[in-house]
Amino acid sequence: METFKSWAVSSVTAAAVVTVISLLSPSGNLEKSIKFIIALFLIAAFIIPFSNSDIAFESFDINRGIKEIIDENELNNEVKKNVEDSLENAVETEISAYLSGVDIDYVSVEAKVSVDKDNNIYTQSISIILSEKILTYELEKFVSERFGIKPDVKFESED
Repeated sequence: METFKSWAVSSVTAAAVVTVISLLSPSGNLEKSIKFIIALFLIAAFIIPFSNSDIAFESFDINRGIKEIIDENELNNEVKKNVEDSLENAVETEISAYLSGVDIDYVSVEAKVSVDKDNNIYTQSISIILSEKILTYELEKFVSERFGIKPDVKFESED
């Protein structure tokens, strides 16, 4: 909006200046040259405000605007997927480090994390497969306290 306001002000000012110059200019041999210079001045006065702005004429294309909205939604979905993957990896890494720190052999650790439409993060599930049967109370306590969910602990021999 500011660009159009600037354009209107410069156009009116240029028209006023051109009118005064036309009235003061001599007639005769110089008249054509002066009119040519005045025309160039007017053209420049109409174009220069747009060349100094960030607005491009193609920005008024409705289809382009819709495409940008769709691209933004796709980008948001991609970002959410990347966040989910990163958080799942972080949960799996932390649990793996805990298991290694307490000398528990494990086969795999898998976490499922989701981000909802309001950008709330939820740990949906944590599955841990251990190499051998052990008491899992301390492991379940750690995971529950740290991630707010009881893990699904299985043993390799159960698969």
